[in-house]
Amino acid sequence: MVKASTTKLEESRGSFLSKKSSSKSGKKIVLIRHGCTYMNEYLSKAGCGWGDAGFTDIFPEEDKVALYRDTPLSPTGQAQAKLLSQQLKFRHSHILEEIEIIAVSPLTRALQTVELALLPNVKPLQKINGEKMALDKDLNTNMFFGNSKRNNKEVPVVALPLAAERMYLVSDIGSKTSKLAGNFPYVDFDSEFETSESEWWFKLKHAEKYREWRPNGRGQTYAYPGEPQDAFDSRMSSLYDWLAKREESCICLVCHWGVLEWLTGDDFDNCEMRVLDFNELRCNIATKQDLITED
Repeated sequence: MVKASTTKLEESRGSFLSKKSSSKSGKKIVLIRHGCTYMNEYLSKAGCGWGDAGFTDIFPEEDKVALYRDTPLSPTGQAQAKLLSQQLKFRHSHILEEIEIIAVSPLTRALQTVELALLPNVKPLQKINGEKMALDKDLNTNMFFGNSKRNNKEVPVVALPLAAERMYLVSDIGSKTSKLAGNFPYVDFDSEFETSESEWWFKLKHAEKYREWRPNGRGQTYAYPGEPQDAFDSRMSSLYDWLAKREESCICLVCHWGVLEWLTGDDFDNCEMRVLDFNELRCNIATKQDLITED
């Protein structure tokens, strides 16, 4: 999240290629970072970068709060997601054919990326009274794609709190599931959520023990306590376990820079996609766990 936007719309280098040839483990992970957001654009402004003196993510103006808390895609991000959709449809349809489930961070920018980049090409399933049903009604994507036919394959779309961005800034505070379910009715907001927790994002449990780990000491101020490294590591390990235990042979994960960097060790540009063998993640996890143990 802390990485400022890359606003180029052309295909990122290596976007659709696995860094190594896929092994015969049988499970593939399609990794997609969300499109450019208003917060990405704010971070790219002079004096507003991560670590800059006087940096703040506190916005008293109501209109700015709407842009930066649970920050949505900017017009540039929407264009990136629509371009990815076209690339999938016309150049990489084989990837769509393999995807068996879409797991998405419940932050709005990731949900919007799914809607614009993936749903024009697949038919989402929605869980109703415990049963999966194909959602065949018009979606918001029609305003961008008209009545173009989607792939007939039906794929469940599951919101996964484990895949949310690390709590860096106000943009990483989420929206309540009741609001999200109204905006994204084709997404399963039940299966992976605690039933009593409509506010699902990171909350600091022991404020008296918190030590600021983000850049500070030069006038920086923050709207919300950041997620400590040990808490983030624990959540990412749980995300890895979730992916490992799933029975699907191809999982699409739509999430964030910090999550993807933790899983792969690499930077991802906005709307960049990579297809990896699951074992490629495992090597990186083992390395990270060794480093954590050494610390």
